Amino acid sequence: MVTTRIQTGIRGLDKLVEGGFLSNSVILISGSAGAGKTIFGMQFLKAGAEKKEDDNLTAL
Repeated sequence: MVTTRIQTGIRGLDKLVEGGFLSNSVILISGSAGAGKTIFGMQFLKAGAEKKEDDNLTAL
């Protein structure tokens, strides 16, 4: 079975998560105010847009 991964756009994180997040999965990013969650999300979307991937970010 082939596992498809979506790169985050952050090389160090991609290395830690074996090349990126699993395709078609839900990832929860949590942390205190000012921790960089929104910046991370925007970087992820930017990297995906550059590769013409369909990504989604929902912030609460």
